[in-house]
Amino acid sequence: MTRRFVNLVTASYRSRMYSLHRLDVSKYLFYPSTAEAEAAAAANADAENNDRSRSDGGNPPRIDKLRRLPEPSVRLQPYLQYGGMWSPGDMFSLLSPRGGGSGEAGRILHTSEDGHAILCDMDSCSTKTMPSLNLPKGWDPISFAVPGGNCAGAGEERLYVMRSDGPFNLEVLHLGHGSPEYKLHPVPHHFNRWHREFKWQPLPPIAENRYFRIMSSTLLGDGRIICVSALMYSKDDAALGTYCFDTETHEWWQAGDWLLPFDGRAVHVPELDTWLGFSPKKPCHLCAVDLTAVVMAPHQAPKVTHVLEDLNPPPMESMLIAPTRRFPTGRHATKEWQLMGYHLVNLGSGRFCVAKIFQVDKRVYQRCYSLHNHDSDEDTKLEDEFAVLTGVEVVRDGERGGLRMVKHKSKRYKFTSDCIKWVL
Repeated sequence: MTRRFVNLVTASYRSRMYSLHRLDVSKYLFYPSTAEAEAAAAANADAENNDRSRSDGGNPPRIDKLRRLPEPSVRLQPYLQYGGMWSPGDMFSLLSPRGGGSGEAGRILHTSEDGHAILCDMDSCSTKTMPSLNLPKGWDPISFAVPGGNCAGAGEERLYVMRSDGPFNLEVLHLGHGSPEYKLHPVPHHFNRWHREFKWQPLPPIAENRYFRIMSSTLLGDGRIICVSALMYSKDDAALGTYCFDTETHEWWQAGDWLLPFDGRAVHVPELDTWLGFSPKKPCHLCAVDLTAVVMAPHQAPKVTHVLEDLNPPPMESMLIAPTRRFPTGRHATKEWQLMGYHLVNLGSGRFCVAKIFQVDKRVYQRCYSLHNHDSDEDTKLEDEFAVLTGVEVVRDGERGGLRMVKHKSKRYKFTSDCIKWVL
């Protein structure tokens, strides 16, 4: 199924509220056909080449502005910590359509740093309280929505949430009524009914008395196996490795003493028989990796098969500032895009939304020749902060037998009254 919407979670600078928006990708990020996208890309390349021939080549790429987001479907007032700012432990996870159907996914589970959970339904514009986690998951937790198997009920899924740094802990919430954790229990007679137990189930750790820092993760085996690359350490030693967890048997094993060749989350693309994620090397382009051997033949380190250039930031811009009375020799300034984060959303049928968060830093290097100051100085100023959302299509290259990427549209959303925190 091809998704119609990408879900954006924004945080308001004024009210500090979270807002959940649905962006229509056919309207904002994709052309009607691959041929139209290729024609537009060729025209844009010609225009950029002409611009470079008339300048020093430091101009930023041409990206249309997304001036405002669609009206939010749901708003949430989070519990604010850290001086009234949002917690790095807050997390949003996209769930499958209700009942495991083929409709548009519109249910999003929010968990706070303290473990409290609430379910947001984008279709009905409503919220529902959910069971709290048994243990807090710290900053930057990781979640996996796994399709229902034999123990999860027909068509319903399970949500796994794990801590990404510190003492390891992992829990699962079965979202289906057929789950073994969703049992009937008698309650006092005056209720005249049975009570359904619906709670998170703790799962075994990778290893006892160890700390972990997870650097990359994905799902293998049609979603049955959770795979993470991590630094495992204690007060005596440390080691890098990749570990797999079978969601049916609840068993861990080490796949190898190597790391998955991407940063953050990678997604499985069955129609292309590959996994896509972000390269850890700047500028963090998309990369394709074959992870089949991780399960079939463990201890063999997977390698990147393709690097797909989704967005090239402009080179550092350098400029001279005219002399003044205070700075008679003038000053030198640089302006550079800094990549702050990225998200990859699989929209189905080989289409993806690539979201990258940037801030533009302007650094002014100066030498002050006043009577009281003869020292060199550097002044750094945050000049701009924004997200670039790009619709891309990854297809088979018939001539070369590999993969190639077709860029569709890009939109730049400037952070003025709010900022994008999650892209789902």
